[in-house]
Amino acid sequence: MTIRQSARAGELDLTVHVPENARPVVAFAGSELAGYISRISGARTVVRSAAALSGLDALVLGSVTGAPVQNLGGEKAGFRVRSDRRCVVLSGANPRAVLDAVYALLASWGCRWSPHGAGEEQLPHLSTFPPPAVSISARPRFAATGYAADLMTWHASEPALYRERLVEDAALIDWMGKTGASRFLYIRHPADELLTVPELQDDLNRRGIAVELGGHVIPALVPRDLFAVHPEYFPCGPDGVRNSNGNICTAQPAALDTARRNAVDWARAHPGVAGFHIWGADLWQGGWCLCAECSGVSVQDQSLALCNAVARGLRDAGIACPVYYLAYHDTIEPIGKLVPDSTVWVEFAPRERCYGHRLDDPQCRTNRRYAMALEEYAKRFDGRVRVFEYYADAILFCGCAVPLTAVIEGDLAYYARLGVPEITMLQFGAVSRLAYPTNFVAFAAAAAAGGETGAAMTGYCRRFGAAAPALGTALAEVEAAMGQVVRYGDVRRPPRAPDAAERVRSRAAAAVAVMDRIVTRLATAGGSPADEVREILRYTREVLAGVEARCDGPDGAARANAHYLKAAERARRWSRDAAGVWGTVDLPRLHEFYEVVFPQL
Repeated sequence: MTIRQSARAGELDLTVHVPENARPVVAFAGSELAGYISRISGARTVVRSAAALSGLDALVLGSVTGAPVQNLGGEKAGFRVRSDRRCVVLSGANPRAVLDAVYALLASWGCRWSPHGAGEEQLPHLSTFPPPAVSISARPRFAATGYAADLMTWHASEPALYRERLVEDAALIDWMGKTGASRFLYIRHPADELLTVPELQDDLNRRGIAVELGGHVIPALVPRDLFAVHPEYFPCGPDGVRNSNGNICTAQPAALDTARRNAVDWARAHPGVAGFHIWGADLWQGGWCLCAECSGVSVQDQSLALCNAVARGLRDAGIACPVYYLAYHDTIEPIGKLVPDSTVWVEFAPRERCYGHRLDDPQCRTNRRYAMALEEYAKRFDGRVRVFEYYADAILFCGCAVPLTAVIEGDLAYYARLGVPEITMLQFGAVSRLAYPTNFVAFAAAAAAGGETGAAMTGYCRRFGAAAPALGTALAEVEAAMGQVVRYGDVRRPPRAPDAAERVRSRAAAAVAVMDRIVTRLATAGGSPADEVREILRYTREVLAGVEARCDGPDGAARANAHYLKAAERARRWSRDAAGVWGTVDLPRLHEFYEVVFPQL
């Protein structure tokens, strides 16, 4: 390598060559490589453009003359890193893959990334440079891996909270870039005004993370104020009366045309959007139509008819963008007669699955139903499948600590064997990274080429310093205990049938005992990371104590509410930097919401 070798890193002179007129993501990859080399070696590292690389998705560290650069553009995905005595060559199938190559090279030198932000990264200090020669070749396990968030969690109508949430997002986007994520989905609900968060676009763009929009938007695609003049556009309820709640009447061509036109307008306003998600109202009964023409049509076919119409509209408008039909709640079963358009994908969202077992566990009756549905959907949509998972859902798990590393590894191995090309994980900002950090680490590791999570978990636990072995053991114990609890859906909505309630009660009681023992055992573990774990476990203990009491029936309601109030107060006192807006503002409100909407639970 044409680098002045020295045992004293401060004397090194390194050059990262990028293509002339490099595409933005490749240019960013070059700056990241140079910046981290400077940090880990102390060497002065510069970035220069090279005509020899023009038009390539590649970087060269060291001499560019005669560098064995391979153009991987013909491949669907993946990257290669090769080094010899003169240079290190990083080539990608696309700009995003070049960035993946940079982070893979840095990881091979000892860099470790953190979901808690760059301030918690583990970086080596190299006294000599360069390290030994490397040869890395990898292709991601999934064609698209990403994260999703509800737009309502940004509090766009509350400027102060909105600004705080934007600060939180910097750590997540940085983590996404460093761990192979390529998609970010903004989920809109009818009350939201935004479709995306514009302030985040530059950070996403420079990392090659494509934005997707939509969500529970069917009620917004046919505006509710049209009900006064076109009630026939709207669904008919069981009572035979049309209403402005729910979705639309897909038997009305004009209603489909209205939705199609508005979807096209939204897509035009967001050029380059990578996916459009056409989901129904987020209701258990779905809000679909029961008029004379629709009553014999499955809700699956009603939803798919609208997705097909939007897909055709986007294609006619010259917008190349897949449309995602949602298999969720009352559309989770793969029934129906309609054939999906060639650009319509199924988005499989098994929220009520059992999270105590991997989805294809043959011993789990609950999950077997979901696995069979997924496999049938994969056939019906010719493999055009996106799995939408809830590993960091702070509503489903009510902010409790729920490590799922073994389940995640098993799930993603199953999804890969099934040929699922895309997967997304829902998260709620900083509070999700506080409560479910190992789930982020496991998800990123399992989605990567190797799919191994063990080393990633060991690396994550190093953040606890001398207390790492104790915290690693504690997290494994929490995972085992919570795996017994999270088998029935929303943590704060335990089953009411006596036998099922008793099973949950005994499991929750056992988990409470585990939390108490761990908190006591970790009392002397020092440092803010350990403090955060203890606080999450104390909060989890109160929620589970509430679940245990509530499973005693009406007699336990008062005791349950007392525990839930304690949990909410704990959340309010969390560090805003650690738990973010959702953890300190919305999570306490979630407990209030349960008391208002589900007072009987």
